Amino acid sequence: MTRGWVIRGEAMVDTTFEDDSPSYVAAAEARVWATARRADTVEVSLWLVVLVAVTLDVYTTYLGLSAGLAEGNPIMRWAIEGYGFGALALAKVFVLGCAGLVREARPDDGVVIALGVALPSVLTVVANVVTLTTA
Repeated sequence: MTRGWVIRGEAMVDTTFEDDSPSYVAAAEARVWATARRADTVEVSLWLVVLVAVTLDVYTTYLGLSAGLAEGNPIMRWAIEGYGFGALALAKVFVLGCAGLVREARPDDGVVIALGVALPSVLTVVANVVTLTTA
């Protein structure tokens, strides 16, 4: 006998049932799907943050360069000086493409991958905004 939760309508009901009963299996599946839905929501939200942050990064970098500021990343500074502003946009597309490939290869790590791209992107936007407002 196992004690657990089963879904009845919209409510979770505390109950006791046999370990191999259909109710036990259904309750276990419901818990798995509920957890998966929450993880999907978090992951989708993080990827949305990534897209907004990358877009704002490109835009704020453009504003800074247009105002006469220098790119802080020496590799991107070299690329922008040599190939134009499109090099920055291309680099961002490359990063997003690589993140997407890693996400496809490791679907269980989607939240971590999105977070790994979102954090530095958001921090870069914050640094860009601070630089623009104090320059």
